[in-house]
Amino acid sequence: MKLKRILCALLAVALMLALCACYNPDTVATYGEDKKLSAGQYLLYQYYAAKDTIDKQKASSLAELLKTEIDGQPAEQYIQKLALEYAARDIVIEKEFERLGLEMDVLTEYQVQYYSQYYWNNSASSSLEKNGISYSTYAAMAMLEQKSTMVFSKYYGEGGEYEVPVSELMEYYNSHYSAVKMITFPLKQQDGSDLTAEQIAAATEAAQTIADAVNGGMSFTDALVAYYTPVQEALGYTGGDLLTAETAESKLTAVTMYEGLSGYSAEHIKAALSTEIGKANTFTVGGTNYVFVREAAFTDAESFSSLRTTALQALKSDEYLEFLSKMAGEQVSFEVDQKAVDYYSVKKIKGL
Repeated sequence: MKLKRILCALLAVALMLALCACYNPDTVATYGEDKKLSAGQYLLYQYYAAKDTIDKQKASSLAELLKTEIDGQPAEQYIQKLALEYAARDIVIEKEFERLGLEMDVLTEYQVQYYSQYYWNNSASSSLEKNGISYSTYAAMAMLEQKSTMVFSKYYGEGGEYEVPVSELMEYYNSHYSAVKMITFPLKQQDGSDLTAEQIAAATEAAQTIADAVNGGMSFTDALVAYYTPVQEALGYTGGDLLTAETAESKLTAVTMYEGLSGYSAEHIKAALSTEIGKANTFTVGGTNYVFVREAAFTDAESFSSLRTTALQALKSDEYLEFLSKMAGEQVSFEVDQKAVDYYSVKKIKGL
């Protein structure tokens, strides 16, 4: 009898373990009329939610983040809610895409598929597959992102419900991007020897003199010939290295500067963006003297048209996401399978 009871107990444990091992829900939530948020979709939203939260909280890793609280709740719970918010926003995007009568042409659809496959093969698969996310889920998300871009353009673009005038976009762009023409003063004499303290001082003074002359009405090239060339001559520069009226324009470096631009220091970019359009300025970084003139990045709507979408996204992307979130809160209600959410725990995410 005793042996029979032991065998029954072992069979019960084995059955329980088998049931646990087989539990692998394919749906995490339902919404609307029999619509489902699949496990694959949820896992992808959860991965992005975790990644975004790590970045926002400046955490060193997911493990470190999960030891903390965010907005008065455990970080894991915060990420789970954020994942569902991301899902709800995409549901709204699908609805808006249909409401606005948008259609994706064959070429655009092909491009989305092509680049989805490219990024999956070259980077995304290594981080997503080990987290249970398939290519088909990733590709469907990429298609949704394209739909979101089209909805955004329909909202804020020409003729849209919330159209932003080109003049406003150009004003925003020109205040955040600086078209700069500049020149660097020599760091050495033409024979390669270092400059003396007196020579450095003379170059620094000449840079300021050029800026003052331009701000007084002289053209940049004329100011360079008048005050930059003598500095070169004093340092022994001759021949093709010597700036002349004919070569002044060609020796200028033209660049569009903005916050975060690589290759230039933060001080360099700050100086450019803080200078009034049409004015000259100087700055010194690492012992190097620069003199530059800031120009408007764009002065007419026609030349600006190619960057209209870029400026729109910079100006309106936060508003757009807030708008989607508001509609999602009003239109989407999930019936969440908490057991499934717990099964696909944030703690199981790999690689973050």
